[in-house]
Amino acid sequence: MSLYVVLFLLVAFLYSSVGFGGGSGYLAILSLSALAHEDLRFIALCCNILVVSINTINHIIQQTIDWKRFIILISLSIPLSFLGGYISLKPAPFYLLLGLTLLFSGCLMLYQLKKRSVRTSSMENNAVHNASVGGVIGLLSGMVGIGGGIFLSPYLHLRNWATETKIAAAASLFILVNSIAGITGQMVNHGSPANVNDYLPLISAVGIGSILGNTVSLKLFKPGWIKGMTAVLVILAAVRLLLRLV
Repeated sequence: MSLYVVLFLLVAFLYSSVGFGGGSGYLAILSLSALAHEDLRFIALCCNILVVSINTINHIIQQTIDWKRFIILISLSIPLSFLGGYISLKPAPFYLLLGLTLLFSGCLMLYQLKKRSVRTSSMENNAVHNASVGGVIGLLSGMVGIGGGIFLSPYLHLRNWATETKIAAAASLFILVNSIAGITGQMVNHGSPANVNDYLPLISAVGIGSILGNTVSLKLFKPGWIKGMTAVLVILAAVRLLLRLV
C-alpha cells in the first residue's frame, strides 16, 4: 500500500498542476493491482473529486468559467456519466475498455501538445455538437471511472472553443460534475466498497499531492513537459494492461 500512496501523491501532483483530476493515472496504477474492477472506478472517482475541487474553487473565484457555454457541455454528460457509472461490466470488457481509453487519452495529450502552437483558425462552436461530444465523454467517463477532462481539453483546444484559461476552467468543472455523477450512478447500483476505509491513505495522498501541484510544480516545470511525461506514463500502462489481456 505504501508504494501506491507514493504513486498516487505523484500523480495528483502532476495532474493537478495542469488542471486534470488524474483519474486515468490512478486507474493506470490500480489496473496492475489485484483490486476488484468496481473498486478501481470508485477510488479513481473519489480522488478526481478531491483534486479538481481545489482547481474549480480557484476558477470560480477568478471568474474564468464561461457558464453559458459550459452548461451546454454538461447538458448530456451528467446524465450519461451517471448511466455509465450505473452500468456493470464484467472484468474482461472493463479492462479492455480501460486499456483502450488510457491508450487513446495518452495519445490525445501528445497530439494536443503538437498542435497547440499551430492553431490559426477558429472552428464554429455548434451547441448540439458540443453537447453530444460532452455526452459521449460523460458516458465513457462513468463506465471507466475518469472525469473526462483528459478528452474534453484537447477537443476544446482543437475547436478553439475559448482561451486556454477558460478551457482549463471548463475542464476542471467538467471533471468534477461528471465524477460526482459517475460515482453516484455506481453507488446506486453497487453501493460503496465494503473496505472503503482501506483506501483512505490513497485519498489523503491525493489531497496532499493536489495542494503541492497547485502551489509548487508550475514554478519548477513547464506545463507542456508535465503533460508529455504523464501522457507517456499513461500510454505505457495502457500497453501493459492490453498485453495482459492477449
